[in-house]
Amino acid sequence: RIGADQPDTEVQLRADAAVPYGRVVEVMGAAQGAGLRRIGFVAEPPAGAP
Repeated sequence: RIGADQPDTEVQLRADAAVPYGRVVEVMGAAQGAGLRRIGFVAEPPAGAP
């Protein structure tokens, strides 16, 4: 489990671009609540997109 005991761990969240923005914010908030401070986010094309 990564969290407050490893605050300098860099985490990159990846999500399909179809994921609602509110859900992305919710997940990033949970990661921050777990003590993570270095969080990146990458939106990927929807599955099956050319």
